[in-house]
This record gives sequence, structure tokens and C-alpha cells, in this order.
Amino acid sequence: MKTKKIISLLLACVLALPTFASCGKRKAGELTPTDTSSDSYVIRTSIDLFCDDEVMGDFFDNLENDRSVIYVDGNKIKAERTYEVEASGKHVRKDTYLISDGVIYDYYRYYTNDILQSSKTAKSNITSDEVSGFLNGLCFIGGISEDGFSEIQEESLEDKDVTTYSEPDAKNRIVFERMVVSLLEGYCDLVTLRSATLTVNETEAGYSDVIALCSFDVTIRGEVYTLSATVRLDFDYSESFDVSLPSDSDKYEEVEINDIID
Repeated sequence: MKTKKIISLLLACVLALPTFASCGKRKAGELTPTDTSSDSYVIRTSIDLFCDDEVMGDFFDNLENDRSVIYVDGNKIKAERTYEVEASGKHVRKDTYLISDGVIYDYYRYYTNDILQSSKTAKSNITSDEVSGFLNGLCFIGGISEDGFSEIQEESLEDKDVTTYSEPDAKNRIVFERMVVSLLEGYCDLVTLRSATLTVNETEAGYSDVIALCSFDVTIRGEVYTLSATVRLDFDYSESFDVSLPSDSDKYEEVEINDIID
């Protein structure tokens, strides 16, 4: 199967997966992605959470309304993040990020019951490491390393290759646990990963999807809850789009980078 090249920036925001050659299979253990500036694709993220506690189940249901769509166009990236909460009405936060030539632009909007309450535009210089960390968060499981699993199963089906990783090491466990800590925004005492598997589906076009199944013990106000999470990243190489600077980018307020990515 001919494997698609994936640029370094994409893998930084998704997974530290193996190097891709221009033709042929990936080689196990090679973790530095091949760089190409011509590829364009879309990543859609989603997360489903389940807690069998009646009260906390509703709380976690709100957390899964965090969705991102990431558009990669060579070395330019646009990310659209939407977070919706139902609490005495519908509250929606939307951010549109544009990253190009070492600058990140953020167009923020906040709605209550579909009525715009506030908006803001800001920009800041951003380093490649800061880009990686920021996009890792948008993709929930960004930063997972292939060689950080002790069990790997590979299967070749008619139209795709399937690789399943399990038994994460300490570093990968931290990535999974930080995902929940970030979702809870500090509203927890402790998060402990119980188990996790990662399944990567790959076709001739490239990645088809990446799915993580995880289970956690989450301690909130002294009570321990069992939380199950399914994280899904879907890849689309056929969608037509363009990533370009905002027409009024010169009017964006210059701020510190932490005002945007934290």
C-alpha cells in the first residue's frame, strides 16, 4: 500500500507516529515524520464520555460538546473550535485560529441562546513548539508516542491497514490523563488512567481515522468516579478549502501568546 506523507506539524498535533516514506509501508519505531509542504487535509475531532453516576454523568455529557476541525494547507493551519454548554440556556464559545508564518490569529465569539454576547480578535507571535503544544490540545491525544506501548497488533484488510496499540507506558499515560485534566479545567483532585487502546486505520490516501478507547478513575471533591472516553480523529484528503489570513488581520490586537493558547 502506498502511504501518504504527513507533514511534521500535523503529527505534532495528532500523534508521534512513524515516519512515512513516499512509497511503501511505514517502518516501525521511526517517529520523525517526513516533511512535505504540498499536502492539504482536514482533521475532525470528537470525544464521547460516559460516567455511570447519575449526577456526574450529566456533567461529563457537557464536556463532550468540545469539537475542533483543523485544516492543514501546506505550512498554514486553520482550526475551528466550538464548545457548547447547556446551563440555563445554550452557551456557545467559538474560536477560529489561523497560524501562518510564525503568527497565530484568533477570532473569538461567545453566544447565549444564539445571540452574540461578545467577540474579540487577537494575534501573537508563536514558536513551532507552542504550535505543537496548542494543536496537541485541540486533538485531545496529541503527543501520544507509538513506541510508548508494550503491545502492538497489526492487521491488513482489503482496503486498509489497522494497527492497535495497548499497554501505554508512563509518558503516554500522562498524555491520556492530561487530556481529562484539561477537559475538567482543574475541577478535579486526581485523574488516573486505568486502561487505553489506540487504533490507527490507514488507507492508500493516508490516515483514515485514529480512535482511542480509555478508562479513568477521576477524583472530584474526594469522590472517585469511573469515566470512559472515546476519542476519534477523522481525516479527509478530498475536501476543497483555502487557508488565508483574515481580511482585517492588521486590526487584530497584539497580545501575549498565553492570552490565546492557554
